[in-house]
Amino acid sequence: MGNGSSIKNRELRFEARLRETLESVENIDGSVYYRRYLTAKDRLTAHIYPMIARVHDEFTDHGLPHVNDVLSKAYQLIAHDDEHFHGLELYFLGISILFHDAGMVYAREGHEKIVEVYRDFRVDQYDDYEESIVLDIVGAHTGRAPDGTVDTLNYVGNDLVYKGNEIKAQEIAAVLRFADELSEGPFRTLPYAVRNNMFDIENRIHHRYASTTEIYINTGSNKINLDCLIQLQNYTQEATGAIDENELREFLRYVYDRIRKLNGERKYNKHYTRVLEPFKSTEAAFLFRRDAVKYDLGLTKIVLDDKVIPGDADEEIWVANPDYELRILIRKISDACRRKPPISFWRRLLCR
Repeated sequence: MGNGSSIKNRELRFEARLRETLESVENIDGSVYYRRYLTAKDRLTAHIYPMIARVHDEFTDHGLPHVNDVLSKAYQLIAHDDEHFHGLELYFLGISILFHDAGMVYAREGHEKIVEVYRDFRVDQYDDYEESIVLDIVGAHTGRAPDGTVDTLNYVGNDLVYKGNEIKAQEIAAVLRFADELSEGPFRTLPYAVRNNMFDIENRIHHRYASTTEIYINTGSNKINLDCLIQLQNYTQEATGAIDENELREFLRYVYDRIRKLNGERKYNKHYTRVLEPFKSTEAAFLFRRDAVKYDLGLTKIVLDDKVIPGDADEEIWVANPDYELRILIRKISDACRRKPPISFWRRLLCR
């Protein structure tokens, strides 16, 4: 999807932190391991990430822009605790992020074939124990565990040793998994193609979600913020100018599911590492526009936190905030769009 050329050679904050902390790790030459990281990134950027885009041309971006965003999100998640991961653990986090989608050059199910890509691109730097740790970490970011559940992190070791240094692989895997979930936004799609319905029907809704969503890790308030800007002209019937309520309902239901999934990942991953414990809630805000007109529907934020009342099941979004019950929300949107829109500031200025 995206073009990573403008960000290819810029050192990210995660990478600067990795370079600095590797210098203090015992039993290794930190500069060697930083070069190993950079070499892997350069090779994947040149050969694998572009191939993923070709094999999955209808998918949202899984190339360099996505990888760099996952690296940045990981840095933001752990930056509040500089001492939780030492340099070699950051190295394993970085390498695992670089390779986490590499198996997709084969197919969507190609996550399982990452070992082939890893060995091809590490042939002159091969280390079987490093490979074992990386594959365990990467394997936990999706799919199913050996017991058939989705509790993949439960099967990643957390007291491993590499070059005489403890590696908290399970905690690293939890950070990767959550950072990957948070990597969403317009950079993963092509807005023009979204507006003109140029993606196939099966994947169109994923691109719409990416194009409308911004996710922010609010370390000051210990929460994850998700903002969703929905352009209602994309859900307007050409013949009547009315809102296509069925299409909008389907998309909002999808967004609700993604919010619940994000919040579930927040709670799941922090169960396995205390470095994620500060993040106490997920907050989602919606903004509706049609062309240049903003519709104020009087909606408050959706807040999903860690409070659990015994006996409660996993709540629907509208249980957490009744404003978002789909029948009521769709009616509000339709009624707002039928009313004469307010004259914008710029239009009032031009009409003087």
